[in-house]
Amino acid sequence: MSMKQEIELNARIKDPKVSKGVINAQREKSVIPATIYGAGKKPLSVWVSSKELVKALHKAHSENVLLRLKIASEAKDGAQEETVLLKELQRDILTSYPAHVDFMRVSLTQTVEVNVPVHVHGDCSGVKKGGILEHVMREVRVSCLARAIPESFKIDITDLDIGNSIHAKDLPLPEGVKLLTGVDHVVINVVAPRAEEEAPAAAVAEGAATTPEVITKGKKEEEGVAGQ
Repeated sequence: MSMKQEIELNARIKDPKVSKGVINAQREKSVIPATIYGAGKKPLSVWVSSKELVKALHKAHSENVLLRLKIASEAKDGAQEETVLLKELQRDILTSYPAHVDFMRVSLTQTVEVNVPVHVHGDCSGVKKGGILEHVMREVRVSCLARAIPESFKIDITDLDIGNSIHAKDLPLPEGVKLLTGVDHVVINVVAPRAEEEAPAAAVAEGAATTPEVITKGKKEEEGVAGQ
């Protein structure tokens, strides 16, 4: 298994008390606020380039990207580096572009817990027969060293038939990766098509039972009017 390498990302110290006006002005320059926390240290506020961050995510093909932040400071002796994972990415509602990011400090020699996405590929045989593919779990939780985090679990569903399921225990775990999600949790399932005809049939039967009553009632009312 190839080891995940850190992708360098430049950052600079940010005053945690900076005004919203300054933050909005920086965002217009494609610079967003970020917070680094964890490892028993105090949180650190920094600025990062949203464009560089997006490039890093594309390069890693995953949001489980291992980053080496090179943090610049106005002080000559204030330069530092932090190895981090992207913990949470907030996006602008209108543009979907990054607006704020939280980074979690990690050690390259200690295990971390992360969620890994599950992707499917292939033409499911059960679906061809009319079955319904249910992607129950879009991600599973694992623990491993930071450099061993899988980008994703890719599942071939070509031979998955109606009534077949793939459980968490069936996922191909790379060496050194431990599954934390319950082994019996269903990840992917192919179920038989629902009996959609039952509801209309029941409705017709119900309508057949009630319609004569309405018609009869109408006739009685008409006959009553005529007899007056």
